[in-house]
Amino acid sequence: MKVQKKEHREDSIRMRTLNSILHKALTDLLRTPEISNEIYNLNLELSKVSITADFSACRAYWITCGNVETDDQAEKVLTKSAPQFRHHLLTHQVLGSVPPIVFVRDKENAMIQEVERLLAMADFGEDYKTPVTQGHDEIRELGNVSMEAFDTSTEVPPSPTSSLFGIDHANLNRQILDYKHKMRDHETESDFTVLSQHQQEQLAEIRKQKILKKKMKKLKAKLLDDDITPQRYLMEKYNALNRDIEASSEHIELESEDLTTDQQEEVDEERTHPQGDR
Repeated sequence: MKVQKKEHREDSIRMRTLNSILHKALTDLLRTPEISNEIYNLNLELSKVSITADFSACRAYWITCGNVETDDQAEKVLTKSAPQFRHHLLTHQVLGSVPPIVFVRDKENAMIQEVERLLAMADFGEDYKTPVTQGHDEIRELGNVSMEAFDTSTEVPPSPTSSLFGIDHANLNRQILDYKHKMRDHETESDFTVLSQHQQEQLAEIRKQKILKKKMKKLKAKLLDDDITPQRYLMEKYNALNRDIEASSEHIELESEDLTTDQQEEVDEERTHPQGDR
């Protein structure tokens, strides 16, 4: 079992190293016109490179720009030029063996860009400020903020016509509008309340760490007690037996001294009061 875990860990380290090498090599090729000027003019970036477990393919995830036509054109060019990328890597001996390269759109990054675009389009009102820009001074003055600073309109912004990656834009805009209204429910919270909650979380974490340390100490002490060698066990038994023998000897000596004292007192009494006098 331990051998299998060690092999799996070594394979993971090896795969991460190969992915890093290919990511750097492909990124350098995209930044130069060595493959083609068309690819160089696209100015593309790779988010990550991942080799499959069976080494049958190398997936290179590229970041889209958000424009449907531009992204489609870039995908066609990359698909057509993928064999040239692989040939270049083999020719320059970047790796001894390079699997077929497949360029894939980074959908996660594309979704993040779409959400950021929708947030930029959303109307939060002229006086809206994000929690980061407000700062502690603005938090203390929240009680004086007028309700008129927020847009109370119930109209949902028009839904964009694009349905990129199946996002429900109407639902997303409604969620943004709900968030805007919920901000009014928290406007009376002071900075001291926020700090108090933060301190409570820190205190709970400190308590957990202390309890864990105590448990570790107890476990360590128990392990040390259980880890006793035969020599140590016999030595402890021998010392205990010596202590018992010494205690018994002292007890016998005390009894002998008491007996001798009693006999001496009887002899002295007989000398002092002979039988004839009695």
